[in-house]
Amino acid sequence: MSWADEFVGLPYGDCGRGPDAWDCWGLVCKVFNEMLAIDLPSYASDYVDSRERDESSALIEAENCPPTWAPVDQPEPFDLALFRLGAHRCHVGIIVATPMMLHMAHGQYAKIEPISAPRWKNRLLGVYRHHLLVPEAAS
Repeated sequence: MSWADEFVGLPYGDCGRGPDAWDCWGLVCKVFNEMLAIDLPSYASDYVDSRERDESSALIEAENCPPTWAPVDQPEPFDLALFRLGAHRCHVGIIVATPMMLHMAHGQYAKIEPISAPRWKNRLLGVYRHHLLVPEAAS
């Protein structure tokens, strides 16, 4: 049993931020808050400030990596895997253990599956780590 098992089965909701449904970023926000005590910007509604909007949009769109996130070559638990879906949509999953991720299946529920599954392997944009999870940042 892993930390991710308690999130498996949570229901999907478009632009979901709980408590009854989540989308992929809503799931990331929930996991980071409950497991790591890290509050991430929501981006689903109003922003506290423009920095939050720019940070979350840049991460989700995998454009220029915001200072809060750094690309990594060796995924570890709680890193985020970003995927391209279609021309403009992105999807995000949370690394549980390489090569597995927890993510919100669109229209379904949260589940764990390999990032190398046929649906994902050619769509991976990169893996990113929050700066608070980097050992140097914690000291």
